[in-house]
Amino acid sequence: MATKVKLIADGVITPDQITLTTASTGTNTTAPATTAFVQQEISALVDSSPEALNTLNELAAALGDDANFSTTVTNSIATKLPLAGGTMTGTIAGFTSTGIDDNATGTAILIESDRNVGINTASLTSTSGYGTLSLNGTTGGQLAFQTGETGKQFIYSTSTDLNILNSAAGNLIFSTNNLERARITSAGDVGIGTTDPSAKLDIQVSNANGAYGASVVNLNVENTNTSVTEGGWLTVSGYMGNTANSGQYSMGGISGGKQTTAADGDYGGYLSLWTTSGGANGEANSGMYERMKIDSSGRVGIGTTNPNAECLTLYNSTGASRKTLLQLDRPNTPGLQSSLDFTVTNLMVGRIQHEYQASNYNHMGFWLRSPGSSNYKVAELRNGNGSSTTQGGLYVYNEGGGGTGGSQGYGHEIRLQDLSHNGTTKHSIALSGNLPGYTNGSYNCLKVEGLNDLHFAAGGVYTGYIGATTGFTDISDEREKENIVTITNATAKLKQLRGVYHTWKDTAVRGTDTQIGLIAQEVEAVVPEVVSTSNPISLNTSASDIAGLKGVAYAKLVPLLIETIKELEARITTLEG
Repeated sequence: MATKVKLIADGVITPDQITLTTASTGTNTTAPATTAFVQQEISALVDSSPEALNTLNELAAALGDDANFSTTVTNSIATKLPLAGGTMTGTIAGFTSTGIDDNATGTAILIESDRNVGINTASLTSTSGYGTLSLNGTTGGQLAFQTGETGKQFIYSTSTDLNILNSAAGNLIFSTNNLERARITSAGDVGIGTTDPSAKLDIQVSNANGAYGASVVNLNVENTNTSVTEGGWLTVSGYMGNTANSGQYSMGGISGGKQTTAADGDYGGYLSLWTTSGGANGEANSGMYERMKIDSSGRVGIGTTNPNAECLTLYNSTGASRKTLLQLDRPNTPGLQSSLDFTVTNLMVGRIQHEYQASNYNHMGFWLRSPGSSNYKVAELRNGNGSSTTQGGLYVYNEGGGGTGGSQGYGHEIRLQDLSHNGTTKHSIALSGNLPGYTNGSYNCLKVEGLNDLHFAAGGVYTGYIGATTGFTDISDEREKENIVTITNATAKLKQLRGVYHTWKDTAVRGTDTQIGLIAQEVEAVVPEVVSTSNPISLNTSASDIAGLKGVAYAKLVPLLIETIKELEARITTLEG
């Protein structure tokens, strides 16, 4: 429908007298626009802009009223560091020439001109030529090594200590040249050369030369002070005592040093073993004492710091009472043996052996190597047990004897050697299996060498001797006698004695041959001076017979025979007269 215009009389048309159709948004023609169309187009232009940016003036203000805003932005972007990286030519906000400022309390990260870095510090101490990372905190510094968001391992410090912490149930491992050298397990065991230590300190090496030599030092404790001769120390400590003085004390130690005696030179070394002596309440209160020493020649001293024997010196300095210097101990089991062997190039040539038989008797044997290839027991000390089967005493065995089988050996003796006579000559006495002049081992004998006679004493009284030229001799010197009276009625007394033939009841030992002799009881009734009674009783009578056995000193009958002959000679003279 065509637009209609109403004319008024004065010829002036007001806006509200014209009515137009409002075009749709975006119309772009030469048709007149209504106010509604204009408002519609402005709303479409502003759309949902914020209240502060919905006018051109506000937009211009937001762009800095810069008519060349595009150029300005392009130039500004060109000064920024690309994501791909580049060179910065200016100062970044928050950074200084020496670090990164946290814009609050001061420098957070300090970077020095020599590239040393400090965290949470305004200054750091570094060593020239060394790259340094300094961590500072109110308690100390800390490096944390995390798996995920939870820290597991730490290196941290306090004002006095440096700590390495593994808060997990794992190990601390130390490696060089891509090889593990040592570790501390979660149980606190330290292994060097092993990944599975079995002790608090376990050192393992594998070396074809064995555990000696300069290239195989497993543990070295060194004293670098050149003004002393003592070396390093290894000590063992622990809790001792049961009073207020109790605590941790040194219990013992091992030390070394330089041997400086003229015999050993200045380059020999020694080792010493030390222990502490206990106090009255159990605590160690008197220091370390050297108990054993091995010198540079391999000599061992126990109780002395100056061993002088070729191998072992045992010394007791107290002297007030008996002290055990060497002890060989075994369980309380009958039949067990303890021995001390003597060897030459690992070949046993002698032995001292103890055999525990029971609580009340023991054996101590002595063994020597024979000229052949065997070791034989040559002597044994027994204390016995009171029975007839286990006799106490000193047993000396022939070579090959001593219970070693059928071989009985030859020639062993119990010998007292180099006895002095008047301080000028030497002699010996022996119980021997070697009767002079006969094959060794053929006959038993008691013999002397170096002197021509063997003297006897009984009850502390000299009674007689056996001489090489005189035979058995009784002491009968007038100077030893008094109250001397000639025997009378010798013939009458002799006529009362009865000589008899007899055999012995003990045929197993004495045999069955007929013997000749006197009856001691008959002789005692006539000449009691030649009869004596011994302590042993008869084994061939009843048990009630406890009288001692009687014996006759046949040689003492000679004076009676002499006086009898003299009496008979006087009678003959009288008859012939």
